[in-house]
Order: sequence, then C-alpha cells, then structure tokens
Amino acid sequence: MKLKYFHVLIVLFTYFSANSQTYSYYNINDILPANAQTRAIVIKQAKMLTNTLEIERNQNQAQKSIPGYRIQIFFATGRGAKEGAEARVESFSEEFPEIGAYISYFAPYFKVYVGNFRTKREAASYRLKILHKYPDAWIVKDQIEWPEL
Repeated sequence: MKLKYFHVLIVLFTYFSANSQTYSYYNINDILPANAQTRAIVIKQAKMLTNTLEIERNQNQAQKSIPGYRIQIFFATGRGAKEGAEARVESFSEEFPEIGAYISYFAPYFKVYVGNFRTKREAASYRLKILHKYPDAWIVKDQIEWPEL
C-alpha cells in the first residue's frame, strides 16, 4: 500500500515539475541585422534562463573595469610628487602615445601606471619595450578599462 502511494507521488511530482517550466521563443531574424542572409532559427529556452542572462548582462554593463595588469613607472611622496607624476605622464604620452597613462594618489604616494593589459604576459612584453626609458618599471595588478573590440 505504501509503495502504491509512493508511485503516485512520483508520477504527480514528475508531471507538475515538467509542466512548471515556461519557455521563451526568439526568432534569430529579430536579433540579426536586416541585411544578414540567414534561414529562420528559433531558440527555445526556459524563462528562468532568459531572466538570469538579462541580470548578468545588466551587471556587466554596469561594471566599468575588469581585473588586469598595468605597469608602474613612477612612485613618489613629498613635495613635488604631484608635479613629478604629471611630468612623467606627459613624457610617457609623448614617447608612447598608443598606451594610456594614469595618475593615482594613495596618501601620501603619487603613482603613475601605464597600459590596460588583460594578462601578465602582455604586460611583461610591453615592459620590455619601455625598460630602456623606464628602468624602474614593474608590473602590478589593477582594475583596468574594458578593451576596445
């Protein structure tokens, strides 16, 4: 008798859990540009997945930076540190205009960082290029700007 109730419970549970999912339907032609030549593809996915992806996309758009590496080329404190940092940024930008330079101030230190590198290998490669001009340059972890696509 208990086994019979157990089987009925399993059947009911399976039925209700299978019917509780709702699906979103997307037509690929709504997503692609008008001039793209494709056949109609329909993507079927659970509504919960659609909501989760939307939340993830909104969080990513709100995030202004990502973890990465930069090269520190200046570090000073005291009188004239700010002016020294500004001068270092200006001289670096003249010599290497393709890479951004950033001043940061963590009391009482002024620091100058250059570059937005996703990997330490990228940063190390660029460090070798500037080492002749900035022998005290070293790689640091930092929050970097999103790379251009």
